[in-house]
Amino acid sequence: MVGVRFATVSRFLAAVAARIGEEPYTTGEYRNRFIDALLDANSLWYPLRYPGEFRDPSTGTPSTINQQIHYH
Repeated sequence: MVGVRFATVSRFLAAVAARIGEEPYTTGEYRNRFIDALLDANSLWYPLRYPGEFRDPSTGTPSTINQQIHYH
C-alpha cells in the first residue's frame, strides 16, 4: 500500500480490510492505532477533514461532527 493515496479514512481502512481482513484490524483499538500512525507519519493529516466520514465509534452508524465533538 506504499505510494497509494487515500482520500478518506474509510477508504484506507477498506483497503486494509481487503488485504488482511476486517476483524479486528480495522475496528476498535486497532483502528485507533492506524489513525495514530497516520498522524505520526504526516502531521498535516487530520481525520476530521472529511465531514462525510464521521461514524459513532460504538455503533458504526453515520454521524456528524457536532455529534462527535462537544465544544463545551
